[in-house]
Amino acid sequence: MTITKTLILNAILLCLPPMIVLGVFKSFSVQHIRWAAGVVALIDVAAFQTQLFYYESVWLVLFFLVIQLAITGLLSVWLYKKYGQT
Repeated sequence: MTITKTLILNAILLCLPPMIVLGVFKSFSVQHIRWAAGVVALIDVAAFQTQLFYYESVWLVLFFLVIQLAITGLLSVWLYKKYGQT
């Protein structure tokens, strides 16, 4: 498997939304950080719309999205427990 520009771009698009969304929620409203996984899911569906509905890559894209959402959910719960209780 060769590393192409498209693969690098998709990896960046997969990593950036959770970091940005968790950072925004942590900075502005830690009380609502549990919504971060849902916001990331909406961003991912919009960003990966063409890959998600392409029949050959749908399972691979869904696998990575589920892994990303699980990690985002766990991080949001951890950040809520750490910073949300005042």
